[in-house]
Amino acid sequence: MVQFYKDIVHFYRHELKQYFRIIGIVCITLTFLWVIFGFSLIDRFQFLEVYEEDTFVFAEHGDALALFFHNVRATFLSMAVGVVPLLFLTLFFILVNISVLGSVIASVGYMVDQVFLVFLLGIVPHGIFEIPALILSFAMGIYLCKKITWVLFKKERVSLKIVMRNCLMLYVGVVVPLLVIAALVEAYITPYLLNTFL
Repeated sequence: MVQFYKDIVHFYRHELKQYFRIIGIVCITLTFLWVIFGFSLIDRFQFLEVYEEDTFVFAEHGDALALFFHNVRATFLSMAVGVVPLLFLTLFFILVNISVLGSVIASVGYMVDQVFLVFLLGIVPHGIFEIPALILSFAMGIYLCKKITWVLFKKERVSLKIVMRNCLMLYVGVVVPLLVIAALVEAYITPYLLNTFL
């Protein structure tokens, strides 16, 4: 087990860290811009004009298992589509996740008129586990696509078996545990915080 995680750390430091940093910066920036865009759309078209603040409540708790499997599916697909060369299909998953997250923050924040608190209480507690897991999956998807594309065009000689093995090791050893914690927090702690402070 110790060697397993040593191999994961080595892979991250020497192969994936740059991808993680760049994609993380892009995701945070685009999410912020999407929230601003979402607010402008709501104000312009009055999508939520029928909302009544007194009737808005958050669920007391969610289904941790359903949240976990949903996130596993999303993260694994984000990584797995990287095996398709040239197309960098992971970029599509990045844009979808950014648009969903930005829209949720904008719409709920608009309805309760406290977007910072919605972000702080509704996103941060589970997001500190889920978002790194997502970004790691995005990074591995881009990394896989780049490696496979370079091998096809003979720009790099590398064992694709080792590349895929390293990605699967990091996914199982890091991404999945992060998603377990995120699902539990999102199901039981996040709703409590939202209902208590909003």
